[in-house]
Amino acid sequence: MSNRPESPSRSQIDQQSKPKIKRWVTSIILLPILFVTLLALVLAYRIHAGNKEVADYAIDPVNAPSNRTSILIFSPHPDDETLGTGGLIQETLKAGGKVHVVFMTNGDAFRVGVASYFKLIDVKPSDFIRYGEMRQGEALAALKTLGLPASDVTFLGYPDRGLMGMWETSWTPSDPWQSHYSRANVNPYPNAPSYGKPYCGENVLGDIQAQIVADHPTDIYVTHPTDDHPDHSASASFVIAAVHALEAEGAVWVSQVHVHFFLIHRGDWPVPQGYYPTLAAGPPAAFIRLDTDWRTLALDGAMIRTKKLALDHYVSQEEMMSRFLVSFIRRNEVFGDLPETSEQASLKEPSGGQTASMEPPSPASAVAKDPIGDSVLREFQPGGDVKEVFATNSSREIYITVEYHSRLNRDIDYKLTVRPFDKSMNSTPSVSNYTFTPRSLPEGAIHRLSGGIALSWNGSTAQYEIPRQAFGVTSPPLIFVQATTTFSQVPVDHTGYRPVFVSWDSPAFPPS
Repeated sequence: MSNRPESPSRSQIDQQSKPKIKRWVTSIILLPILFVTLLALVLAYRIHAGNKEVADYAIDPVNAPSNRTSILIFSPHPDDETLGTGGLIQETLKAGGKVHVVFMTNGDAFRVGVASYFKLIDVKPSDFIRYGEMRQGEALAALKTLGLPASDVTFLGYPDRGLMGMWETSWTPSDPWQSHYSRANVNPYPNAPSYGKPYCGENVLGDIQAQIVADHPTDIYVTHPTDDHPDHSASASFVIAAVHALEAEGAVWVSQVHVHFFLIHRGDWPVPQGYYPTLAAGPPAAFIRLDTDWRTLALDGAMIRTKKLALDHYVSQEEMMSRFLVSFIRRNEVFGDLPETSEQASLKEPSGGQTASMEPPSPASAVAKDPIGDSVLREFQPGGDVKEVFATNSSREIYITVEYHSRLNRDIDYKLTVRPFDKSMNSTPSVSNYTFTPRSLPEGAIHRLSGGIALSWNGSTAQYEIPRQAFGVTSPPLIFVQATTTFSQVPVDHTGYRPVFVSWDSPAFPPS
């Protein structure tokens, strides 16, 4: 009998190899995930550090309010007015000026908040209305703490998370927006100016115009067009459009009204999050050298404490997001001004060049300068990170050029959205969308989209040639333009809607 050990069988070898193969496969799967995770953390920290570094960035102070100052604040939701302008309200009232706060919505689309506040498991549509009425009460208490009586507060009662929908698709009363939460398509709040009227863009615009006329403000404050929250971005669009609508009606005094902007939601901002009342607030780092002229308002200790007391009335919100909300209790507030995009605006050529076969007149006006690299997703998808938008026109076409942070990505969807207004500030039932994906369109060639739109893209630039009749209104003197990018249906970036003043009969572009 031999003492030589038996050779392992094939099945034994297979059994011994399986753990090794498993570890090998697991490593192949996990290493890329680990790498991407670490890279995301590095990018997130870099954005965070940049925002923290510029908190003490030197910016000019706002013009001090006086007894002749009359401020009209449009707040998308109850609490935005305290977060962004709580100090400004106090400073203006202290100087003997006037303040009126208008809430665009009652913040009635927070399902988790409704369930928590009313201790509900099954939330019904009517519960959202009850929640909106409760939030009105919180807002009145907060503003009373800041020194503002209920007589200087207006609740428009439009649907929370529905302002952008009304701006883009539900413009007319015949096609109202229906709230996904309250299920209402007419205004259900008895104290709203448009109580019982359809939820639509025309009514929003009309209510804002009426409030501006009633108050005759010297200054208007609203959230920034590039705010990440669609209600905030849309609020800016409606307010800007309302100002121009009044000018179109011949209200000469409106041209002297100054429109200012404040920011609430934009990536990792403000930093650090939490209650740090002795720290300064600055704009996000990526915003500093763009087209927003930032100003600061210093708050003394008493104003800071009063602002915190006012914020404490928003019990329903602090329960869910206290750390974020108290981040706005700082020793200053920041506000921004945007240039109007007109023929008198500073003009600049797109650095990416123009497609030779599409020949827009030059120079082109810079419509919007957008932050780049200010979120982890935009860092990962630089081809979808909007950098700048330009506009010009000939006697027949409008030319829009969009520049991106880097070469266009073949798998990203690029969209240009336009809402036109005629000379009476009437608009179309819905916006015009022009979307393309580079993988389906050869670079450098001219492609025809719906409505006779010509498109060409080259490197990091996309250019649109739009006939004026494509908009559905006669020779629009004013259009609002937004550039948006999405990757696998996930939003990457957007500019917010910016106004473009179109001149069809300008001496520079004589009709042929």
